[in-house]
Amino acid sequence: MANINLATNSYAADKKTFSYNAGLMVVGGVLLALVIGYGVILFFDRSAQAKIGTTNEQYETEYQKLISGNKDLVDFQNRIVVAKELVPQESAGYSSLPAVEKAMVPSVYLKDFNYDQAQKTISVGGVADNFDMLAKQILSFKKSDYFTEVSAGATTLDQKGKVNFALKLKIK
Repeated sequence: MANINLATNSYAADKKTFSYNAGLMVVGGVLLALVIGYGVILFFDRSAQAKIGTTNEQYETEYQKLISGNKDLVDFQNRIVVAKELVPQESAGYSSLPAVEKAMVPSVYLKDFNYDQAQKTISVGGVADNFDMLAKQILSFKKSDYFTEVSAGATTLDQKGKVNFALKLKIK
């Protein structure tokens, strides 16, 4: 009596059998999707790495042009490194170079930089494209937490219409 089947014939007819072939197809489809997804990820990763490499090479090329090319452009980072090796930090105002660098406005560059240790002041001379850029530069120095006072000196126009200026910056 242990093997009594209580199911009706209609129930047995409605019951669908799961084919191993269908299961194998589903597993194969999932595996194929994973392989394709992995390939896509590898493609995008290599593409991104190639773009990063190209951009780094382009940056290095432009940086070398900047360093070796136009001497009118100021590369503060190289000056900071050279100044650190040549002069003691306390006596030459070395620590003020990063503050000056942060406060610089694009299209304005410095020609002169003098540090007076006794008065704790920095005298800078530079060139701006116009008076508006000079005003923005003075405002940038005034907003800096490193300087307590900014005073403008003589300003002149050169033959190209650029504004030559002198500023005196008092350090906190």
